[in-house]
Amino acid sequence: MKFPLENFTKFCAGLSIPAKDHSGLFRMGALYSTQRYFCQELAAGLEHGVHDFLVLKGRQQGLTTICDALDLYWPQKYEGLQGMMVADDDDSREVRRDIIRQMYYSMSDEAFRLPVRVDNGNMLAWANGSRLLWSQSSTKTKGAKTKLGRGRGLSYLHADEFDAWTDPGAVMGLRASRSDRHPRRLYTWASTAQGHGVLWAAWREHEHSPTTRRIFIPAWRHDL
Repeated sequence: MKFPLENFTKFCAGLSIPAKDHSGLFRMGALYSTQRYFCQELAAGLEHGVHDFLVLKGRQQGLTTICDALDLYWPQKYEGLQGMMVADDDDSREVRRDIIRQMYYSMSDEAFRLPVRVDNGNMLAWANGSRLLWSQSSTKTKGAKTKLGRGRGLSYLHADEFDAWTDPGAVMGLRASRSDRHPRRLYTWASTAQGHGVLWAAWREHEHSPTTRRIFIPAWRHDL
């Protein structure tokens, strides 16, 4: 499978986002070098049959933003996808949901903007049968099993600030809910490092994995 890099870059150029260094909404325009490197790594992985990506990143690299854009692009481009955006807590989920919705409604190019069927606190769904579910990684509770991913057959996943997740069972639940056959499946687990948590464990586990590509994006890759 080839990653539609040129088409995705054009899609991003039409999105408006809130930015801390600019007044009002900021048009994405040209991607940062860190964002371009991330997309190139996705393309390289997909071309070799890899659909699962573990991303270790620094702060202020634009990686959350590019993943937000991918949350909008992938389900609209490929019909019938069931995707999920998973934040580390309730507050982060609501912020990401609002930003992604804001990005969607800022698009002026109708070629990239499909009609919405459902837009609520549970999901954003389009006329092509695809949907993006909103969720968060529940805090581990003694004696309780996680419900994350239960009853959900996923072909797209954006696991945000993955290393802040406190329940390893949530990771296992999501992995079990993923399709391993869908031709357009895409799963990203991205985070800054926060100690010897779930990201550290996953990074070591997939050091030689033929099905998961590890992406490290250090500070020096940023063109600012």
